[in-house]
Amino acid sequence: MRTSRVLLLLVLCLLVSTTTLTSKKRKRMSVNSYIKKYKNYAVAEMKRAGIPASITLAQGILESASGNSYLARKGSNHFGIKCHSSWKGKRLYAKDDIRRDCFRYYSNPYKSFVDHSNFLRNNSRYRSLFKKKITDYKGWARGLRKAGYATDKRYDRALIKVIQRFGLHKYDKMHKGKLPAPPKGKASSKKKSTKKKSKTNKKRTDRIAVKNIKPTSYNGLEALVFRDDMSLRSIEKSYKVDLSKLLKYNHFQKGQTVPANTYIFLQPLKGQARVGMNKHKVAKGETMKTISQKYGVQLRSLYRFNKLHWGNEPAVGEYIYLRTAAKKAPKLQAKKAAKANLKKAEKKKSATKAAKKATNKKAVSKDKKETVEKSNIKKVTKTTVKADSKTELDFYIVKAKETLYSIARRHNIDVKALKKQNNMKANLIKPGQKLFIKR
Repeated sequence: MRTSRVLLLLVLCLLVSTTTLTSKKRKRMSVNSYIKKYKNYAVAEMKRAGIPASITLAQGILESASGNSYLARKGSNHFGIKCHSSWKGKRLYAKDDIRRDCFRYYSNPYKSFVDHSNFLRNNSRYRSLFKKKITDYKGWARGLRKAGYATDKRYDRALIKVIQRFGLHKYDKMHKGKLPAPPKGKASSKKKSTKKKSKTNKKRTDRIAVKNIKPTSYNGLEALVFRDDMSLRSIEKSYKVDLSKLLKYNHFQKGQTVPANTYIFLQPLKGQARVGMNKHKVAKGETMKTISQKYGVQLRSLYRFNKLHWGNEPAVGEYIYLRTAAKKAPKLQAKKAAKANLKKAEKKKSATKAAKKATNKKAVSKDKKETVEKSNIKKVTKTTVKADSKTELDFYIVKAKETLYSIARRHNIDVKALKKQNNMKANLIKPGQKLFIKR
């Protein structure tokens, strides 16, 4: 009897668990049920704000995964609108591309639909959309992509596909009477918009002024491009460019010749590449600096996106992400190539160290046994040493902050001759060192 009771209890537990699992699965909302539930919200917002109901529903389906996304379930945020500085309501944090980001929290879905309409209507980027017909859902979809609503370059195609598949354009014909007028603002007229741009350009202090040439635009930055190789000095003289700022904004070195068809940016580089430029395949001879210069993206952003340590170089054929974070870091160059790059980067340091060692070895004079008290040396001390019957040699003790050129000029001797007399290869000297000088 006891065993039968235990078996019955186990069967009942299994039945309860299966029913709970099926109930959890049933909670996931389908696209059709989402449309039925929220179509009235979209139509109401179309009448109030002038946004096509088909566009609102399609965006909600894509952004919230038909109401099943984390933001839609926990924060009633159906359009993935972030907090920004103007938001004063509750906040919800979720992962977005690179890091955990702040999103707006709503007490109910209707507030999310209202805020979505206000976000489009009050933003100057989207004002041109309100001049289109309410039934032109294709024009609205393309306009949203061009304005940068989403990073996906096929965002407009996705919206149109959802609208046509589920027949959402029929809700655009449900408006009665006149729709609200387009939002007023400086962006609504072309003349005012040009004036606004000119004012902002004058106010900006980070832009380099250029004369005798019209800059082009790339990645939202002003830049110069030449068909032939150009030296930085010729660019500075011909177009009166501030060379110090040019070196600051670009990965160039003083006296370098810029290759043809290279973008020379007149503004600080941006944090990511333009829309559509998602990744770059590394070619032979390319480095992180050349890729940064090619797309107008900050070098630190490229290292952060691709999970690389500062100074690492990707191998040929690897992909470097320009807008979003990569899933894993690319393969690095071979050890020999990496060492070669490090040697080039530290060429100046190694040269100075080698020069110091060379001077320490070859600056030992023949009169090594003779010692001179440094405390008594306040001025230049000279002692004559007869080397041959024909020539006489003086030895000079180097003082602090003196160079080989200043000593040669003082004694009317050529620098090369002075180096030859003392068997020196480098120009480095140190205080207290003895130099032989022919009279």
